Amino acid sequence: MKHLTFILLTTLLLPSCQDVKQGKGTLPVINISSLTDQAATLSISNVADAVEYIPLETNDSVLINKNSNVFLFDDLLFVTSAKQGFMVFDRNTGKYIRTIARAGQGPGEYNTRGAGNIPYSFDEATKTIYFKAPQAGAMLRYDLAGNFLGKAVPSFDKKQYLGQIPFSYQIIHNGIVTEHKNTPFDPNNVSVFSYDAKTGNLKDTIAPLGKGIPFSNDDIQSISVNGDAYTTDCGATMKFMLKDDKQVHLMPNIPSLWRWNDEVRLKEAFVDTIYTVKGSTLIPLLTLNLGESHWPYEQRFDSKVSESKLFVDYMLENGEVIYIHLRKGLYEEKPVEYIALYNKKSGETRVMEDKEGLKDDITNFMPMRIRKVSSTGAFVSLVEAVDVFERVEELGDDLHSSLQHLKEVGEEDNPVIMIAKRKD
Repeated sequence: MKHLTFILLTTLLLPSCQDVKQGKGTLPVINISSLTDQAATLSISNVADAVEYIPLETNDSVLINKNSNVFLFDDLLFVTSAKQGFMVFDRNTGKYIRTIARAGQGPGEYNTRGAGNIPYSFDEATKTIYFKAPQAGAMLRYDLAGNFLGKAVPSFDKKQYLGQIPFSYQIIHNGIVTEHKNTPFDPNNVSVFSYDAKTGNLKDTIAPLGKGIPFSNDDIQSISVNGDAYTTDCGATMKFMLKDDKQVHLMPNIPSLWRWNDEVRLKEAFVDTIYTVKGSTLIPLLTLNLGESHWPYEQRFDSKVSESKLFVDYMLENGEVIYIHLRKGLYEEKPVEYIALYNKKSGETRVMEDKEGLKDDITNFMPMRIRKVSSTGAFVSLVEAVDVFERVEELGDDLHSSLQHLKEVGEEDNPVIMIAKRKD
């Protein structure tokens, strides 16, 4: 364990600026206090009234493996995996357009960081793609045509902010990087920081929400890495087994930060309040009511309480709903997964056990395991071709009239993209 150099990083005490506003009155509540007597089934019609299935082009030079990630931007689909790279497809036809950059240690090559996928950030305002560079803290910048735009390098030492376990999640908008240390170890005295991508200059810092406990690499008994298909990026989960039957699971690619309508949201692990990030200020937006399933921050390493507690994996937001994925029994062998939908207008929350995803009650085809939401509010998922092929065979003449094109999908073809949205 002592050879794990990334754990040996020294935690430095840095000055930080923070102002956590409590706001007036009571925050709106996402009520997940009961997992019974609620929705037996949640369907695509609860979040959309139209669903599309777009087969991705398949040829010898464009073969996409199983654990890939998809993102929708305008008329483009970004499909990524550690082996195939960052591929761009036409959103309407599924035609392959180009591959941007590649993994490696050389000039202009990005670092997959062992995450099982490509850790990238996309700045929709400037239409710039950022990849992790082999050099610590640096990022490579590309435009959508695949042109290399140079490096983005912080002018400060990020290690001072990330502490002993240097994992973080970041989003970039209009040239500003907002980064969150998304590990529930000792949180240092900085949780969120932002900087200018071009100049590298630090802008704002925010102190952590929860109080950490001292953590040493000597507490680690073992580490294992597993791939989890339920995560939004199909990223790896690192499982740290600690002394005294304690443990913690880290999922570096889970979006603890997200953006909606130019506002940056924050959801820290084991903290039940969702915040809006404004410079060096956190403004409370919503709070989760998990009832008896609430997992106290100070017990986050405790294996004994895991079985009865809920853990929020990730949240996705559009103008109508907040989609929440949770697990009960995070440290158990087979955690139970749940989906919650919070209606932003009515305040209603509906919950169901997640066995297959949201039922397609619009075309009666495939259940949807939502992975991303676009800036226009469309939910996106990825379905393996073999599953589409088998479902088409099963339905036969009952295949929905809008899905006749799926008869051309072969068992070994590239995946099919699902897009669920409200009609224009």
